[in-house]
Amino acid sequence: MKTQHQVEAGQPVQIEAEVKNTGSGAGDEVVEVYLTQPRGYQTPIQELAGFTRVHLDAGATTHVGLILDPRAIAQVDEKGNRVILPGEYTVSVGGGQPGTSASTQTATFTITGKKELPK
Repeated sequence: MKTQHQVEAGQPVQIEAEVKNTGSGAGDEVVEVYLTQPRGYQTPIQELAGFTRVHLDAGATTHVGLILDPRAIAQVDEKGNRVILPGEYTVSVGGGQPGTSASTQTATFTITGKKELPK
């Protein structure tokens, strides 16, 4: 899995991963992206930040690219504003939530600066 290492607050984040069908039959997979953010006001432990569906033949591998826009990275502060906080973020990509039986890949990136998004 690959992502940018450092991103200015307010810029999108590009995520790339390889997805493989290890089964004996063709099928679809919903590739989910979960985001763990720096702690802010009532920050969730992790949240679904994006997803895409891919079709894979048995044993096939495909490259998946996703872009997290600033709204997907932002969180709500105590005043109800959507803000992007500086700090380290972790993205997990796979067939389900990290910490479950779903196979996931993780990477980190750092946001520099702080940005309040327009309403």
